[in-house]
Amino acid sequence: MTDMTEQQIRAIYIENGFPDDTPILTNVGFRNRVYIGEHAVLKVYPEENRRGYQKERWFYEKAKLDSIPKLYAAGENWILMERIHGTGLFRLWRDLSENEREAMVRQIAAIALAVSDVDLAGSAEFLPYTTDYREAFVCQTEAFAQKLREIHGIPEDLLSRAMSYVQHWANVLDDKQLYLIYNDLHFDNLLVTDDGRAVLLDFEMLEVAPKDLVLDVWQRMLIHPFTYANEDDHPHTHPEDYRNLLLWMQKYAPDLFSHPDVRRRVNLYGIRYELDLLCDYPMAEWPTERLERYLREDLW
Repeated sequence: MTDMTEQQIRAIYIENGFPDDTPILTNVGFRNRVYIGEHAVLKVYPEENRRGYQKERWFYEKAKLDSIPKLYAAGENWILMERIHGTGLFRLWRDLSENEREAMVRQIAAIALAVSDVDLAGSAEFLPYTTDYREAFVCQTEAFAQKLREIHGIPEDLLSRAMSYVQHWANVLDDKQLYLIYNDLHFDNLLVTDDGRAVLLDFEMLEVAPKDLVLDVWQRMLIHPFTYANEDDHPHTHPEDYRNLLLWMQKYAPDLFSHPDVRRRVNLYGIRYELDLLCDYPMAEWPTERLERYLREDLW
């Protein structure tokens, strides 16, 4: 059950040392129920998001990072964690100087590398992966392409060019070493505390993949940063404020850029993402625009 009674919620807070907290149900969770108190956050997962619960609980118990909330307790379908008081990075970003932005990217780069260093032991049940990443990637992308042809979800010329790019460059995805990846590293999943510390939230989308997959969402932010912003922030979110993201990330996390074809690899990740998105939103403007940019190879 996703819903909990007020008495059940209060009991969890009291049993874990927060008798004075007053948790309130918020609208921040799309797949779960999220209750926010002054000191602790309770996240309750429906059965259909069992894998998301397993990933998050495992990660909180496994990772010993200063850049994530502390885990206080966990039950059969819930997690109680530290509440981080801070400002969402998307909202903060527009008011930062270029030096402050670079310093923030330096923190985020360290977080991304720290996540990829987490040992995968104990995660096989909910983080399955294949050692032939290229083959799995191509099969998945071809499946998206087939669905898009059936539903006429993308201009045929664009789909043809995208799949030609995948077939021509898929060999650059031959990776023998895979890592734990936080593949949703956009600014809406980062809080910044009053003392300037960046904290990463929401670990339901962890996966095992090449280390540079983490750059996929950052390339998307170069084109459409407002995609990941709160709707109220759209008018204040401008691509020119994000133009140096990958340059700074390369400076502080060079390991993510070590492959000689890293740009094409990231373009391939982007193509797969946009084709998947178009399956749900046929002929959507933003995914088709981003596909054109990947195929031109002119982003960074």
